Amino acid sequence: MSCGDWLHAHGFQIVAESILEEAGKYYEIIVVETGTMNLSASEVRFGPFLSQEASPVFVEKWQKLGNQSMHSIKSQKNLAECQILIDKIQAIKEVLHANK
Repeated sequence: MSCGDWLHAHGFQIVAESILEEAGKYYEIIVVETGTMNLSASEVRFGPFLSQEASPVFVEKWQKLGNQSMHSIKSQKNLAECQILIDKIQAIKEVLHANK
């Protein structure tokens, strides 16, 4: 269960998000309050506010993860795992392209 799914299931809604990078690690800050929210699968994965803002740090993080997934495909022997990685890469490309 993702963070967004957990928040929704427990009666919280995301009201603000921020992302930062320090020493090669990415940190996402999520501000929530009680309430309801309906998030798309993309918003759950990338964050409803982060994906709309598409800050340079957000783009850097997802480009890095997309590249890591591409390298993982090359060494993956399990077809189902390959498809999961392909789907992840496609979702990353879509969210990054939508914000250009």
